[in-house]
Amino acid sequence: MLRRMLVRVPATASTPPIPVYVARPPGNGPFPAVLLLHGCAGFDGYLAVGADRLAARGYVGVALDGLRSA
Repeated sequence: MLRRMLVRVPATASTPPIPVYVARPPGNGPFPAVLLLHGCAGFDGYLAVGADRLAARGYVGVALDGLRSA
């Protein structure tokens, strides 16, 4: 079963954290990771689906929402 989580990653001391969707394959790893970045339209469900698909194939999928702060 995939492990999915929404985490917040600090950017700098003066800015709010950035939301990041992380999908991990089952097991302890280590696993290679792929960073998914959105286009000008912002984060959408396709990035989360892409991260899930990568996790199903043995990668950690990390989808960063660079336009929204938490």
